Amino acid sequence: MSLLNVLHDLAIRAPSGKPARDIAERLGLAYSTMMSQLNDAIETHKFAVENLLPFMEITGSDEPLHYLARVRGGVFIKLPRVSGEGLKSQERRAIRAVKEFGELMAEFEAALEDERITARERRRIVREGYDAIQAVMAFLESLEVAT
Repeated sequence: MSLLNVLHDLAIRAPSGKPARDIAERLGLAYSTMMSQLNDAIETHKFAVENLLPFMEITGSDEPLHYLARVRGGVFIKLPRVSGEGLKSQERRAIRAVKEFGELMAEFEAALEDERITARERRRIVREGYDAIQAVMAFLESLEVAT
C-alpha cells in the first residue's frame, strides 16, 4: 500500500463522513482532478503536498501520518492540547502517566501467566502501551508549555 492508496481510501470513506466531491471542492479541486491525483496508476497527476494537511483536516483522519511513521520505522501519537497549566495539573498528568504505565505492565503480566501471548492479548498490550506513551508525552508537553 502506498500513501496515495491511503489518501484514496480516505477520500472514498472519510471518517468525517464528507463525500469525496465535498473534499475536492474544499481543496479547490475538481472531483475528477483530485481522484486522478490520488490514483497511483496515473503518473501525470500528482497530489500536492500542501494539500495533505487540509485533506487530513477535512477527512478527519490522521491515517496518512500513521502510514508515514510506519514506513519510517516509527509511530505517530496525537498529543492532547495543553495550555499553560499550573503545578497541580502537571502533577495530575504525571500521576496519570505512571498509572497508564502500571496498566500496561499489568496487562503484560496477565498475558504472561500461561507463558504465551495471544493476538487478542497483544492488541490489548499495544493499546495500553500507546495510552501510556500518550500520557507521558502529555505530561512532558505540559512541562514544555509551562516554561
